[in-house]
Amino acid sequence: MIGLGRMGQALALQAVDRGLEVVAHDPGTEPDPGSGILPADSVASVVGQLPTPRVVFVSVPQAGPSGMGRR
Repeated sequence: MIGLGRMGQALALQAVDRGLEVVAHDPGTEPDPGSGILPADSVASVVGQLPTPRVVFVSVPQAGPSGMGRR
């Protein structure tokens, strides 16, 4: 998980509750101790801690118009 804001933290905790291993990075937030979410120092560290195949979920605020959905 990249991003542990309101949505990222909630999704990460649900995944842990369902028995999934969750490694997370957020430069402004650390996972709560005892939450079962494994902390990572960087995005590269998240990827490095996960076995293959990997699934990485990104939950970050939109910085501006992304142009997604435009033709």
